[in-house]
Amino acid sequence: LGQPMADEHHDGNGGGGGTTLTYLEFYSGIGGWTLALEKACRDVATNANTNANTNTSCDAVANIDCRGEGEEAAAATAAPTSTPISVRRLASYDHSDLCNAVFAHNFVPSDTSTHDGGAGTKSPAGKRHKKKKQKRNTPAAAASATTRRRPPPPPASLPTYPIERLAAADLAALRADVWAMSPPCQPHTRQHDHHGSEEELNDPRSKSFLHLIELMYELGPNSASSTHDGNCGGGKGNDLLPSIILLENVVGFEASASCQKYKSALLDNGYVYAELHLNPTQVGIPNDRPRYYCCAVKDTERGKDEGGDVTGGVALRQLMDMFQNSGGDGSSTPPASHVHTSMPSLGVAEPGSPDIVSTLPNISSYLDGDLPPLAKDASSINTDKLDKMQIAKKTIEKSAAWCFDIVTQDDARSACFTSSYGKYVKGTGSVVYYGSDNSIANDSS
Repeated sequence: LGQPMADEHHDGNGGGGGTTLTYLEFYSGIGGWTLALEKACRDVATNANTNANTNTSCDAVANIDCRGEGEEAAAATAAPTSTPISVRRLASYDHSDLCNAVFAHNFVPSDTSTHDGGAGTKSPAGKRHKKKKQKRNTPAAAASATTRRRPPPPPASLPTYPIERLAAADLAALRADVWAMSPPCQPHTRQHDHHGSEEELNDPRSKSFLHLIELMYELGPNSASSTHDGNCGGGKGNDLLPSIILLENVVGFEASASCQKYKSALLDNGYVYAELHLNPTQVGIPNDRPRYYCCAVKDTERGKDEGGDVTGGVALRQLMDMFQNSGGDGSSTPPASHVHTSMPSLGVAEPGSPDIVSTLPNISSYLDGDLPPLAKDASSINTDKLDKMQIAKKTIEKSAAWCFDIVTQDDARSACFTSSYGKYVKGTGSVVYYGSDNSIANDSS
């Protein structure tokens, strides 16, 4: 990731020689992947600056210890080989009006103008009404299905747009370096017992992800379509798929029929991939939210370490050893999942290891200073905010209140939050006790 990918990706600002990775965020929600990619770039830049200050040549991966077993980090008088990188979002897609509004608030400048008047200036309902009116006034025989299809919005507008309506031509025109996605998890959660079956393929919530898999074949090097037909852009010798695809979902997704199709598409289109189960606690966040991650890279990128195009290093080789392909038999059938639960090369230890437990910050690091227990006195409490956040007395007095997962400011753990947080008691996330008797948090009665 620290190496220049192509001339057109250089920022052109002069002096820095930086590299910009373009990306698409599918199921963008409130922008989790955008934040993650931006933080990854900051970590790479920090690592590069550290190496420059210490005159040490290191892998172009954040926080990597370059020393392998029996090896010492080689001192180098030359400048570090890592190149500072940044990311630029080309587009984001989500079906939720609320998520799009939050995403636009966080990431889209309010003065950005678009073909429809700018972000948030027109309601999605108004756009749908306008679309229906145009459809009624357009003779059905005068337009094909392709011309009737509403084109995807520009990045700044963020109106609701179904992923399953994206065409290969839309993605081919963007030509992103990275795809990042978090497909709907509902068909694969613990409430469903059909992991690995065909049943979840028919779940309406799987439709958009299966459509993206189809688009991978249309954009890939083995596509039978021509690059000049105006519909896709793939084809032999003209691979328009990204160099990197990142996917996140619930634990168990890796055994689903949808994921098997996805991994087959990766193999068919020249990717290798690594599968991981990781928890925020492993990267210093006191919240238990285990998730499945799949990182896929083009196999041509994987071999650069051995070919000399990328400064090597044991750490980078250890990372790439996590990636698997079809097992060398030429089959596109995914091998049995080998899910990693740590990344020693990046300092990510196994869950529950003493090093992790001892370094997790307390919950107090994440609490607001104008709410108890951090507020110094009653006069410094934001009462309006407290009224909105405080659990109602009638809820506490319910028989189900024993299900509350209670934490205090001194705890270094919290439970996974769900969309039902604040509405239901059991299994929706932790609540903070801010009284003076901390023993109550562990009182089973």
